[in-house]
Amino acid sequence: MCETNATHHGYSGTLPGVDRRRNQLVQVGDSCVTTLELRGFPHTLDLAWLSDSTLGLDAPGITIHQRIVPVPDALARRALARSEDAALGTLAGDLQAGTNLDVDAQQGMEAAAALRRDLAAGADRLFQYAITITIAAADSEELAARVDAVRLAAAQQGIVLSVARFQQWEGYRESLPLGHAELGLLHDTSGQAAAMGLPTAAPGLQRGSGGLPIVWGEYPRTGAPIIWDRWTATNPHALIIAESGSGKTYAVSGLLTQELALGEDAMLILDP
Repeated sequence: MCETNATHHGYSGTLPGVDRRRNQLVQVGDSCVTTLELRGFPHTLDLAWLSDSTLGLDAPGITIHQRIVPVPDALARRALARSEDAALGTLAGDLQAGTNLDVDAQQGMEAAAALRRDLAAGADRLFQYAITITIAAADSEELAARVDAVRLAAAQQGIVLSVARFQQWEGYRESLPLGHAELGLLHDTSGQAAAMGLPTAAPGLQRGSGGLPIVWGEYPRTGAPIIWDRWTATNPHALIIAESGSGKTYAVSGLLTQELALGEDAMLILDP
């Protein structure tokens, strides 16, 4: 068992504590904890991929932390233009050398160009996205087995997870209810791509009809989620009003993604 032995004011025994001297795990009371970072994505991801049962991330003792940070539009346009120029340079070098064109560079250039057009039209935004997965177990041997199982299941889908070495304390703090976002390798992504990881199953949150609830946002002061089943209202209609570029499309996309993932409603989208 992972415990901290202590002698304090005449008491000799085992007290809950935190030991963060190792680089691959942190010992917290009677538990061992390791945090994994998302290092790489495959070319395509399924909707709500974090909730895929083959990954086993809904098991007890596993906490998923997602951080999505919007990039200001002016900065995003410059970053996307640089990405296009870098990819174009790679392709030009391949052409000059007479070698096969870099497929990743080609796809990256096309994706950056498409996102830049969507950003200019107000249809999408650029975000920085990080995911950490914290896994707890009763001892270091069980923890190692659980970590290996999650990493293997992810690798089989082209998702690269790695142990956040020497930063396990930061990873543990992120997984706490009032955690601090101190860890996470940030990836540039579109709003639509970031939404592919939502929603994740939330045990304990129940919808009026017995299914999972819809998360509409969070309270600004407390950060607590706003949970509401609009079908329990007298009038289930919804209206979202905000200034241009404030994220209306992204908000609606998130709500529709949750409805689609729950599979309870038929959907018809009219976009004039």
